[in-house]
Amino acid sequence: MKFVPPLLAVAFLWGCGQDEPFEPGTGPEPTLLSGVARVELYSAQPQVADVVVSLEVGASVTVEVGGDDGVRPETVVKAAGGEARVRLRGLLPETTYEATLVATGEGGAEQRVPLSFRTLEPRPGFIAQFQTERLAEGSKDYRLFDLCRLPTLSECGLFVVDPNGTTRFYLPANGALPPNLPFRPPAAVKLLADGTLMYLQDGDLFVVDELGRLRRVVRAQDVGDAGFHHDVITLPNGNLLVIGLEFDTFTLAADGQDYYYAGDTLTEIAPDGKKVWGWSSFAHLDVQRVVPDFFTAVYHNPLNDELGADWTHGNGVVHRASDDTLLLSLRHQDWMVAIDRKTGSVRWKLGEGGDFALTSGSWFYHPHSPEWQPDGSLVLYDNGLGNPHLPLAEQSSRPVRYRLDEKAMTVQQEWEETQETFLSPIASDVDRTTTDTYLILDSTLPVPGAPPGAFSFYSRLREVDPVTNEWLWTMRTLDDYFAYRAQPVTRLPGVAQP
Repeated sequence: MKFVPPLLAVAFLWGCGQDEPFEPGTGPEPTLLSGVARVELYSAQPQVADVVVSLEVGASVTVEVGGDDGVRPETVVKAAGGEARVRLRGLLPETTYEATLVATGEGGAEQRVPLSFRTLEPRPGFIAQFQTERLAEGSKDYRLFDLCRLPTLSECGLFVVDPNGTTRFYLPANGALPPNLPFRPPAAVKLLADGTLMYLQDGDLFVVDELGRLRRVVRAQDVGDAGFHHDVITLPNGNLLVIGLEFDTFTLAADGQDYYYAGDTLTEIAPDGKKVWGWSSFAHLDVQRVVPDFFTAVYHNPLNDELGADWTHGNGVVHRASDDTLLLSLRHQDWMVAIDRKTGSVRWKLGEGGDFALTSGSWFYHPHSPEWQPDGSLVLYDNGLGNPHLPLAEQSSRPVRYRLDEKAMTVQQEWEETQETFLSPIASDVDRTTTDTYLILDSTLPVPGAPPGAFSFYSRLREVDPVTNEWLWTMRTLDDYFAYRAQPVTRLPGVAQP
C-alpha cells in the first residue's frame, strides 16, 4: 500500500494572540503555549490529524473537539517542555472542526485557545454512515469489519464504526489479484496490541498502521505455502499462526477416480518471518472422507493455476492456552478439529461423524468462526448449509454454543439464536463483546426483491443478549456488499492496548 507523506495544513494562529492578556476574571492567562499551532493532515488517512504545539516546561496539552463526541484525542508525545503532538482519531472527512487547545501547567494553571481546521476528502470506497437500529442498551464497543462490493469483490476496505453506525476509521484494501477466492477479500482483520492492523489478502499477510503505511509483509511462498487464507491469529509467544493451502492428487476409493485436492495447512511464523512449526491436513486427516461440495467447489492454486477440489476449506482457527490446543474450523468436513500444537496430532473432531456424542440440541454444518468462551464453552456460527438431514429450502443459519465434556466425550448444546429463519450460506461470524453480549455477522443475506438466482446479497451485524435472546442493535450494509468477518474492539486503530 503506497504511503503518501503528510500534508502540512496552514498554521493556525491562536485567537487571543500570545501577548494579549487573558481575562478569566481573576488575573492574566498563564503563558503555557508559545509560537504557532499547526495541524498536520494526512491524505492517506483523512480521519486522523495531529495538532502540534510548543509547550513551556512542566506543561501538558490536550485538544477538545466540539460538536463530535466520537473524536478521540491522544497526546502522542508527553513533552516536559518543547514540542508536543496531540493525535485526533475518529474524525470525519471533509468536515470543519472547531476545537480548543487546553494546556495545563504545574499547580493546575490552564490556558485555552481556539483552533479551527478542515479535514481532507475521503479515500475511495469510504462509506460515512451505515443504517443502524438501536433496540435496547447494548455494548459501547466499536465494530471492526472488512467490506467488499459484490460481485467483483472490488472497493474493499477495513472499517471501524461506532454504535451509531458512523465510520470512525477506514482504509482501502483492494487486492491486486483477480477475484479468485479465497484470496481477494481482506480476510481475518485483527487489531493488534500495538494499534496496527493485520489481515490476509492476495494469499499473503500484511500489517499496516493507522495511516496505511505497510509495517510488515509475510509472503506465503517464502514459508513454503501455496497461499494464506481466511484466518490468522497471534499466539501467546508472540508468533503468528495462519491458515494456508496445500495441493496434491489422491485416488478416491468411492469411485476409483483421481482428484486434485486442495487441503489446509497451519503455519506458525516467528517475528523474523521464519516458519517454526507446520501442520498438514493431508498428513493428519482421512483423504477418503468427502462431502458433496468436494465435487463442485474449487480452489485456485496460485503456483500452477490449477483448480483443486475444495476438500477441507479451513476458515477459522483459535488457540486454547490451557492445553496448547488449536481448534481449526473445516467447513467442508463439517467439523471443528482439535490439534495438539506440540505434536500436530488430532486430539478430537467435533461434529457429526466425529468423536463426541451429542446429548442435546443439534449439530452444525459448514461452520465458521469458533471462539472459546471464558467459561470453557464453545461458540460458533452454524451456517447450516449442507445439512444432509434437511432439504435446502429448510436449511437455516444460527449462532450456537456448546458445552464439551472431553473426558466423557459428550457435547450438549447450551444456546442458539433463532429469532429469524434465514440462510447465510458463506462466511459469517460471532464474537463476545465486553458486556458479554454477542456481536453476530450474517455475511450473505439475499437482497429483498432480487431476481431469482441473482448473486445479490447484503451483510448484517447484530448484537444479541444470549440470556434473553433480545436483539439490542442491528446494522445493515448497502445492497451488494459483503463482509467476511466482524469483531468488537474497544479502541481505534493506532491506539495501543493498555
